[in-house]
Amino acid sequence: MRLHCLIVSLLLVIDFVPLDGQLLKEDLAPELRYLFEEDYDTWEAPAGIQKNYPYYLSGFDDDGRPIWVVEIGKWDIKSAVERGEEWEKIFTKYCNQWLYRVIQSVGLKSTEENTVKEAITIHDYEGFSLDQLNSAK
Repeated sequence: MRLHCLIVSLLLVIDFVPLDGQLLKEDLAPELRYLFEEDYDTWEAPAGIQKNYPYYLSGFDDDGRPIWVVEIGKWDIKSAVERGEEWEKIFTKYCNQWLYRVIQSVGLKSTEENTVKEAITIHDYEGFSLDQLNSAK
């Protein structure tokens, strides 16, 4: 259940909280500062996770905001949780890495004339089932 709450929390944080470009740890809300304490910039998720839980930077809008797509309808969250505690930790790290990448991408197109302070996320729910939010945990 913790993992499911984490996923929902991450989606809500990105959708509703504007993020400052070129963010430093102290610029973030306290509950997000942990993202700067891990190796998310260099960590490579196992290929199976990348394939089965897709997200990607699609591009930038006219205002320079990064546009991220999360194909959440393809995410079999339930099976990630059911694979055990170690897999759940890896999956959680993968989700945190996505959030870290979104935050880092905010400033990529920022200029003195056009400070970018937001990211856009698109959640593709095609194929999503509410059954994914149920588990034995």
